[in-house]
Amino acid sequence: MERAAETHTITVPIANYDDNQHAPNENLRLQNLWDGVETMAALLEMQ
Repeated sequence: MERAAETHTITVPIANYDDNQHAPNENLRLQNLWDGVETMAALLEMQ
């Protein structure tokens, strides 16, 4: 995808340190989710 769009990829992690991703007891701190949404929206608005 990078080559077709001639852009760079940016990864913005929003998980907390103890989220246990893809486990039966995974979790996400809600403030991390809202902060991540704001960060991703700001990145999309950049020119």
